[in-house]
Amino acid sequence: PDIKAKLAAANGRAEKLSKDERPNEAKVRELYVAAFAREPRPAELKTAIEYLTEPRLSADGQPVNPQSASRENFQDLIWALINTKEFLFNH
Repeated sequence: PDIKAKLAAANGRAEKLSKDERPNEAKVRELYVAAFAREPRPAELKTAIEYLTEPRLSADGQPVNPQSASRENFQDLIWALINTKEFLFNH
């Protein structure tokens, strides 16, 4: 619960990245450097960008507000990165 709350914080990284005007590629690179101290591999970058640009739907199948969708997608991406073995063994 603590980590989930931090990911959803109004001043957290996911919120800031969702409002950042840079291309998603630059934002994904920033996350990989922060989490793993390395650039993402081409396949990792491709997968992350595909996920971030995927339309998000609500439980009733309606499109989610783009700003909310972006914030939630970044929260999910950060969650995925911090739950990798690479992150766990390096930190």
